Amino acid sequence: MAFLTDNYPLDSSWEIVDNCKGNEVVMSGGQYIEKGATYDSSVNVPMSEYTLTINDSYGDGICCSYGQGMYTVTFDGEVVATGGDFGGEDIKTWGSCPDTSLNVPTASPTTAPSLSPSAMPSSCEVAYEVTLNTDRNGHETSWEILYDEDHSVVASGGAGKYESKSTYVEKGCLETNCYRFKISDEWGDGMCCSYGMGSYSMKVDGYEIASGGQFKSA
Repeated sequence: MAFLTDNYPLDSSWEIVDNCKGNEVVMSGGQYIEKGATYDSSVNVPMSEYTLTINDSYGDGICCSYGQGMYTVTFDGEVVATGGDFGGEDIKTWGSCPDTSLNVPTASPTTAPSLSPSAMPSSCEVAYEVTLNTDRNGHETSWEILYDEDHSVVASGGAGKYESKSTYVEKGCLETNCYRFKISDEWGDGMCCSYGMGSYSMKVDGYEIASGGQFKSA
């Protein structure tokens, strides 16, 4: 973490948590003293999914009203989060939780199940990951993945289930096809920036294909 302070460094604080370990705090900093100074922090952490939360107690971020502050997070040699121009809070998420599907029992069950769930695909042809950083009205946010041809819904989330100012990562598998991704806000003010710095990111097979936060109803 490289943190360049603005003219009011005491206003700033931040922490990075491991989402795969119950939001365990792995790094934190803030309430700096020097103006326009760069503070570097580093720690060795395993591959996992992490969330950075930066707070500014005055609510004007660290750029650009009172100085040119900014932050940069580098993970495994790659810049995964950067910014400075926000309000009272900025949230960024990167990485993914380790795959525990290989930790299966060594012994096989003596009696095989008679029926398999029909909804489970035999293989993951297309893997998707939806990351949501909700604003102060998280219950208003919902999303859908639809077939492009007939607009039937194949995956969805939200609809009053998300808490405010929280990070959610939704993952799943789809068959190879053409899809549409739709994110909606019930109130019609999007996820950013009237009531918090919310954002969303949509990845397919590890590649980000859509992101944002400033929209109206959808």
